[in-house]
Amino acid sequence: MIYAALLRGINVGGRNKINMRDLKLSFEQHGFKSVKTYINSGNIIFETREMKNKALEKQICNLINNDFKLNIDVLIRSYDQYREMMTGMPAVLRNDDKTKCDVLLLYDEIDAPTIINEIPYKEGIDNYKYINGAVLSILDRKNQSKSSLIKLTGLDIYKKMTVRNINTVKKIFEIMEYLSNGS
Repeated sequence: MIYAALLRGINVGGRNKINMRDLKLSFEQHGFKSVKTYINSGNIIFETREMKNKALEKQICNLINNDFKLNIDVLIRSYDQYREMMTGMPAVLRNDDKTKCDVLLLYDEIDAPTIINEIPYKEGIDNYKYINGAVLSILDRKNQSKSSLIKLTGLDIYKKMTVRNINTVKKIFEIMEYLSNGS
């Protein structure tokens, strides 16, 4: 089974540093197959026997704690879950010089359409869309400094999500598809 492990809060502002090459090696030494990392923000795609996400999250948290001496939260998505999430995203979305599009990947405890009501919102600026497993935050770059999304970091729900830009989310899925095709 193919999974993506999304590590929360690593290599941000000089804190919780983990070298991706070392992380890949650690995963391989713990029996994970076809391990790929993508950029330095803690995105690991791999194959392993089918497991429940919570059990896999715990295993990887322990791996990181033992090998890197860090307590890091991990969000797991199976290939099927990730594919379902991707089908809910408009294909035209991208993070570029005109649009800022972030994906707030939700831990199970807060994964519900009503989560949008708890995210700070400014009329005419912020635009959110719930999809299974995530919330899309879409705004014009020119309005980025006016967005209320920055207030999210002060809320308890922020600790139950991990954020990636849409381009990263799409690339992770591309790698998962590559692995699923036996490449």
